[in-house]
Amino acid sequence: MSKVVLQDRDEKTYEVDYEVAVMCETIKALMPEAEEEEDVDYSSTPIPLPAVEAQHLELILDWCKTELAHKDEKEDLKKARNHEFFEDKDDSTIFAIILGANYLDCKELLKAGVYHVAGILHKLSPKQIWERYNPDKPLPTKEEIDKIFEDPQLEWAAMPDFTWE
Repeated sequence: MSKVVLQDRDEKTYEVDYEVAVMCETIKALMPEAEEEEDVDYSSTPIPLPAVEAQHLELILDWCKTELAHKDEKEDLKKARNHEFFEDKDDSTIFAIILGANYLDCKELLKAGVYHVAGILHKLSPKQIWERYNPDKPLPTKEEIDKIFEDPQLEWAAMPDFTWE
């Protein structure tokens, strides 16, 4: 099994298995082309990933390794494992993983992260969502919200009966 060397924003390098690296379409697209996988030494030149910080790339790669190791599991077990993966992370880390998965075009991780956030939001009221994601900002008034939706490009999204409760 060949190895691929990845380089994060801080120029730290990671040697991962080829199968783990190609779970991310961006990495696959940045790899040198070859007729056969054995024809290329992917470890000779690091693949730069400047949009992903070290701590988040490590988490993304860990998720990919775990997903590859359990690829034949039933969907229920995968959902439980994904929930466990995200459960102990703070919101900024979860969003950084989602952004990293989007940049790397790792569709399964992106889907898992978005589902996790949707599960959180589904349980909260609009007021609780605002307080969670805008802790230092006061709630906007009804008039301020209405003013936002006066923009012709946003009027389709206006909610005339919106309340914070």
